[in-house]
Parts: sequence; structure tokens; C-alpha cells
Amino acid sequence: MANNQSTQTLNVDVTVKAETLEDDLFKIYSKLFDGVSRDDLECKELKGGYVNSILKVSTKKDSTKKSLVFRTFGMKLNAAEFNKEINQIRAQSALEQSDDPSKGEKNGAAQPNPPENFDINKLFFNRDTEFEVMNVVSKFGLCEPVYAKYNNGLCYGYTDGVTLNGALMLTNDFLNEMATKMARFHTIRHSIQNIKSKTHFERMNSEFGPMLEHMISVVNGYIEANKNDYPYNNFPNLLSLVDMEKTITGLLTEIGFGEITFCHNDTNQKNVIWNPQERTLGFIDFELAMNNYAILEIGQLFFCYTGHFLVDFDSELFPNDDYRKRFLRKYLEEKNKSNKIEMNKDEFEAELIKLFHQTNLASLFFMLRIIIMTPFFDVNPGFFKNDELDLARTQVKHYCGRFGYKIYELLAEIKDDILKKAEGYAAARRCD
Repeated sequence: MANNQSTQTLNVDVTVKAETLEDDLFKIYSKLFDGVSRDDLECKELKGGYVNSILKVSTKKDSTKKSLVFRTFGMKLNAAEFNKEINQIRAQSALEQSDDPSKGEKNGAAQPNPPENFDINKLFFNRDTEFEVMNVVSKFGLCEPVYAKYNNGLCYGYTDGVTLNGALMLTNDFLNEMATKMARFHTIRHSIQNIKSKTHFERMNSEFGPMLEHMISVVNGYIEANKNDYPYNNFPNLLSLVDMEKTITGLLTEIGFGEITFCHNDTNQKNVIWNPQERTLGFIDFELAMNNYAILEIGQLFFCYTGHFLVDFDSELFPNDDYRKRFLRKYLEEKNKSNKIEMNKDEFEAELIKLFHQTNLASLFFMLRIIIMTPFFDVNPGFFKNDELDLARTQVKHYCGRFGYKIYELLAEIKDDILKKAEGYAAARRCD
């Protein structure tokens, strides 16, 4: 696991390329460790990188040399590959939705492609900021330090362990460790200017809000037009979900969104590494790390117990009330300890109840965002302003039948109880 010792980061003028991959990695590794031969290095591809190439590099003989992770930005999926994948999705979806298979080629014809120098990384992520974030977080022992920064990537320490699953996350060992580490994360003070101007919540709303409204309109029109056919006949009107989201944010505004803290903002199961021997965890992947409301991060975490919503979603793994209360109690204890805040018993219990309602609403909010946004995840950002794009030909059918509806079932199961209790809590506060 990570330690809090400072590590000097080396800037290396090397651009890692697919055709010279191992030679390029050796150039960087050999600048960090003396006495390493090219033949002594071994590379292993790690799971989880959709756009970026993620490789573990270690030595075959000398165990004293540190195993490192090399994350090369954008190398795994360039513009041409991205366009090819999108067009394959279109063609497949067009065939499935057409009564006449012969129309598939026409319906699935390639849309205009973005420029060949299209870079999805630059569209969403600031790599210099991510580098600064990792340096800050590693000093608090919450991730491995960055050893080198090269022209198109970062090299950092390898976190030994396994990625999470829902069953592991429901154990007491994980509860205590995660609540402690998240509290520590949320008490980090930093001076990274790029992530202090607005919260992640505000950024998502301001940068993606108008685009999302347009795409919701397109998708919802298609769903409503096919309401008599499976799977659309079981799926809710997206605009009704948008209204529900407004109800939730209204309640959160009344109760209070709470403290703005430094947050990871993407604590899904792939981004937390658990060491079963030491019963400790570390965080990876800081692309979205910035200031945010702490309750939104906790609400997102609870939803992530259910697995990846596109791969292995299991609503049975959503933590129950008792688990969430125990997690929040440990989190609040650790956060108060780190911030040197003293509360009497009544003050602590009042804050715990408030946090319980806030994070419940935050979980509902995150579920809604996932349901609403899922149809757009496999669509090239270059198409978002193209009014001619028939988004329904990409994956709306799969979304309604396989992904979105599973989450909606969980949402429908728990929302009434959560909203009723939160509304009661808000009403009681108004009377005080």
C-alpha cells in the first residue's frame, strides 16, 4: 500500500509509442533505477484502461526494484479506432431495429467522423492537474507516488492487491477501512488552482447540461415513439426522471448539500485496490478528482457496491440502512478526528442523522444521472452537436433492455422510502 514518504518526480523527454513500446518503457525505467538491463524487464497489461494503455513494469530477478505502472494517455484508442467502434455499434443496432435486414447497411452507414487528431483525453481531462493531484494525495498515504512524468503519460508506484467486488465491500474490514480513508481524503487541504474554482457537480452541470438536455430530448422521443414495443414498454419517460432529479436536488438544497471537500469523484470498484493480507486499500485513477460535495461522493460510493452498471450490475448488493449508518458513523468519527472537531453525543447523533438523509438522496441522484446518461456513454463526443445524428441507432435499445432498466428497478424499490423519510426530516427542521 501507499506510504506518505515524499518521492521526487522525474520529467523524462520520451514519447511512448505502440511500435516501440518496451524500448520506450525501458528508457524511462532505467532513469529511475540503476543496473537494470532491457532483458530483465517484464511488462503486463492491466485491466481497466478503455482509452489509456496501462502496463505494470517490473524486473524478473531483482525484487528490490519497485514495480511501476505506466499509464500512456490515449494510446489504446486513437481517433480511427474510436470511429470504427462507433460505426460498428451503429450498424449492429440498425440491423436489430430494422424489419428488413437488407436496410442495415444503409441505416448503419458511417456518420461524419471527427478529425483524425481527435483526442478524447483532452476533451475531458487535464493531465497536468491529475499529476498535481496524485502528488498531493500520495503525501497523505492514499495512493502510490508518481515517479516519472513523460511526454504522453505518467509512471507511478504499483498498488498491490485486487479490485473490489460487492461482496468484499459489504464486509466489516472494508467498511472500517473505506470510511477511514474517505474521511482522510475529504480532509485534504490543497492549493491546486484548477480544481478549486468550481465543484465537480457544478462542472458537470455547466459543461454537459445543455448538451445533455438536447440528447435527452432525442432519446426520449425515440422511446416514446416505440412505447408499445419491448423493451421500451417497460421503460420510464426520461423527462419524468429529470423531474425526479429536480425534486431530489430541491430536498438537498433545503436540508443542505453540506461541506465542499476534496473528492476523488470516481470511486467505482475498478478505482479502489484492496490488499487482502494487510486489509488496507489505496485509490487509483484521479482523472476526475476535484472539489465537490462530500455527500455526493459517499452517495456515489454506495451505488458502486452494485458493480459496474454496464457489466455486472447486481441490485442485491446495494448496502442496507444498517450498513450505511455504520459506515457513516465511522466516517464522521474519523473526519472529526482529522479536523480536530469535538461534538457531544447529541450533536454527533444529529449530524449523523442529517448525513444519513443527505447521502441517501445523493445515491438516488447518482442513480438518476446514470440512467439518464447511459445512452450517451458509447457515443463519440464529436457527434454531440450533430442534429442529424439518430442516436437511437447506437444503443438505446440495449440501454432500455439491459442497462438502464436494471438501475431503474433498484431506484423504484428504494426511492419512496428514502424520499418520505427525507421529506419528514426536512419538515421537522422547518418546525424547529
